[in-house]
Amino acid sequence: MKYLLILTSFLILSCEAGTAEAPKKKVAADELNQENATSKKAKLSLPLEAYEVKMSEVKAPQQSSTKVLWIGKYGDYHFNTAYLKNISVYERAALGYVATFVGNGCNYEGDFNLNEEHYLKCQFLAELDLGYQCSDRHLGFLRSMFKNDKKALADLAGPCPEIIYGATSQTMLTKISIEAPLKNEITVKYHVSGVYLRESIDWDYDVVDVFVVGGTSKDPSISLKSHQESEVKYTKFNVE
Repeated sequence: MKYLLILTSFLILSCEAGTAEAPKKKVAADELNQENATSKKAKLSLPLEAYEVKMSEVKAPQQSSTKVLWIGKYGDYHFNTAYLKNISVYERAALGYVATFVGNGCNYEGDFNLNEEHYLKCQFLAELDLGYQCSDRHLGFLRSMFKNDKKALADLAGPCPEIIYGATSQTMLTKISIEAPLKNEITVKYHVSGVYLRESIDWDYDVVDVFVVGGTSKDPSISLKSHQESEVKYTKFNVE
């Protein structure tokens, strides 16, 4: 009992001694948490702002065929950053439309929580400066550019796909090239790979999308003229 009383007294004194510092520590912790929350909000909200088309972007698309995206030796993405820094608004819209419906290295930023707003960052969309997948910046820009294309608008109005890298079932862009053989047309050629891990099945196919440039310098627009897919090749693989 004696030792219990001594221990109890020691704990009470320790608590009283620390009382004076507690408010200071709490204030400091609150300020730190608020600062972290503010910086995180700023980091996440910036790419969600509306994309503003610059006059320098409203120009004729590049005519020569250009490799835009490809897979490296270790399965990582490589981008033609020099080309992407100087693309026209029409090329950005065409490539952004393609990236919307096929996985391109997408993962949730930060800790994923079903009860909180989350942000899906896709590598190719980020390179296109279109922010997060399904964000206002991403879909708002495309809906504005495809405003005269009812079919494209219907696709962009539907459920926005969230294709996570490493998911059980997913598709992935593995190669993209782009050219403008005619002044008012853009052709995007790309290769798609898919996998369904549960059934140990993968597949791949090629796509050619042709877009028509329209509108005016003050009100640019684009529409999807044709979409052609090659025959899908399926393969069964073994998981050891």
